[in-house]
Amino acid sequence: MCKDILFLFTNLNSMAFIRVSGKQNIEYFPRAASQIFTNGALSYYNGSGRLIPADATSGDHAGIVMQTVTAADSDYTSQPNLMVDIPAENDIFSVGCTATALATLSALIGTYIDLTSSIVADVGNSSKDALLVVGVVSTTKILVKIASRSNILRTATT
Repeated sequence: MCKDILFLFTNLNSMAFIRVSGKQNIEYFPRAASQIFTNGALSYYNGSGRLIPADATSGDHAGIVMQTVTAADSDYTSQPNLMVDIPAENDIFSVGCTATALATLSALIGTYIDLTSSIVADVGNSSKDALLVVGVVSTTKILVKIASRSNILRTATT
């Protein structure tokens, strides 16, 4: 746990989901063609069973992508497998959010919030309930559990 906390605090400026607790569960899933992924991005399945980056309307999240995919990659237009860390019910991740007062963020502990993008939490919305806030690190970083996981809870997508 100390190693995880040290990793968390040395990566405060990175915008991504960073595992803080729980054991990594790495699996490989096919991604949709021509999709850009950031290492540490939350992902979900499109209608064809391929991974795409999560967004403000996504639900049934597959997990955290553990590699970067850019448009310049030689396999960008194909559908190779991506390395994905599958979160369990009690696994905790740090994630960035818009700058918000500590008192406001602290009041969110125990509540559900949404995503702004695949790498940023939306502390101002809770219509999708994608993340459960479990702690606050700073005015721009919170601790969350992935609430809308494809292997446990169902969240409607629009």
